[in-house]
Amino acid sequence: MKYIIHDRDPLFLGKFTDILKSAGCKTKLIPPRMPEYNGYIESFIKTIKTECLNRLILTSETQLRYVVKEFLEYYNHERPHSGLDGKMIIPLPQDEDGEVTEFSRLGGLLKSYRRVKKAA
Repeated sequence: MKYIIHDRDPLFLGKFTDILKSAGCKTKLIPPRMPEYNGYIESFIKTIKTECLNRLILTSETQLRYVVKEFLEYYNHERPHSGLDGKMIIPLPQDEDGEVTEFSRLGGLLKSYRRVKKAA
C-alpha cells in the first residue's frame, strides 16, 4: 500500500499517521469541508461488501488481496454503472459482430458479458 486517503477526523491523526509512515505509506487528506468526497468511497465500500466480500469466507490476507484485485478489474472494466447511464468506467474492447460471451470471476460470483469473435 503506497497511499491512504482519508478525511481530517481526529481518529486518523497522531499515532495512526506515524504508524502508516513507519510502514512506508503516505497519507493524503481530502480537502476540508468536502463531505461529498466521503460519499464516493463509502458507496464503493458498500458495493464491494454487498456484491463480493459478504459472500466469501476469506482466511488470509493473500486471499483478500486476490479478491479485491479481481473485484477492481470487474468494477472498472466490466460492471455497468448507473451514474454513467449503464456504461463501464473503462470498458474492455469488444467486436461489434462477435457473439455475446459470458466472463466470470471468483468462481462465477462476478459475471459480465461482452462480444467476442469466435475463431474460425
